[in-house]
Amino acid sequence: QKYTSYVFKIKSRKEGAARIPIRYRVITHRTAEKGMCMSMRLNASTIPQLEAIGQTRDGVLYSHMFPMKGINLITGAVDSGKTTLIYSCLQEYIVNDSRHAFIDTYENPIEGDLEGLVKTHNVTNKVVRQCPSPEGVSTFVEGIEFSLRKNTDIILAGEVRSSSEIQALIYGALSTGKLILATLHTDSIPVTITRLLNGIQSDDPGKTKSLVYDLIMNMNMIVSQKLLTTVKKKRVAVNEIFLFNREIKSKLATLPMHEISNE
Repeated sequence: QKYTSYVFKIKSRKEGAARIPIRYRVITHRTAEKGMCMSMRLNASTIPQLEAIGQTRDGVLYSHMFPMKGINLITGAVDSGKTTLIYSCLQEYIVNDSRHAFIDTYENPIEGDLEGLVKTHNVTNKVVRQCPSPEGVSTFVEGIEFSLRKNTDIILAGEVRSSSEIQALIYGALSTGKLILATLHTDSIPVTITRLLNGIQSDDPGKTKSLVYDLIMNMNMIVSQKLLTTVKKKRVAVNEIFLFNREIKSKLATLPMHEISNE
């Protein structure tokens, strides 16, 4: 199975205007013994504004998205708008936030042009570098390690699946206080926590306990998103937001590992 992102440029109807880039994703995989299946999906040419996806700059979600350290996870089923949500938040942060930041993204494939956003809006206090995986870096783990050596401020690690990637999130957050953003394919916040805990179990109980503590202490927020259909047949995103404040962290850190998701 292979995921690849392409850009096809078409001629503009306006005389002398630049060619218009059309972004699309191609997914291919084998079928049966000699068959091949291919699907193609257009990627949005523009990143939606926060208001267009039901968020605001002063809302709970965005106001907790960029604390500049720790881990923020956006979770949900396939095609629930996880990446769109992250991109809208990043667009708002890059264009309108006065803080300086180096931002690295590692995606499979790259979903939108954040580097172009910096140039279009003449942003001088942000530097964005987008790297595809596995073409640019073999894994998200390698990407996170590379960004830590560069002293990057914000790291987008794309979709996290494996135990090594979950542990890389914790390592990245622990190392000089970076902010790690990532997505997971999970359907609720308790299931997300169960997935994280399963991903850091090891044969060494002491190491597992230490990783559980580090995970809890470095979590900022988990957002579980679903897309629902309205009575007018439009799709609208709904979010469940879990904030890890000091009281919640202290409570969860004292529990046995098998009780944390239920709590």
